[in-house]
Amino acid sequence: MFIFSFFVGQGIGAAVFGRIVDNFGYIYCFILVGIAIALFCAWLVKQKQYST
Repeated sequence: MFIFSFFVGQGIGAAVFGRIVDNFGYIYCFILVGIAIALFCAWLVKQKQYST
């Protein structure tokens, strides 16, 4: 399941971000990934606080 998710995620990610780069440029990819990482980090911190 891990390998399946890994390769499917790479395929979907390349297709989605390729479409974004073609239509809007690289800066929007970086902004989108930055926001996603910030939200993921905030979620991890919240999970850590609830687990202790």
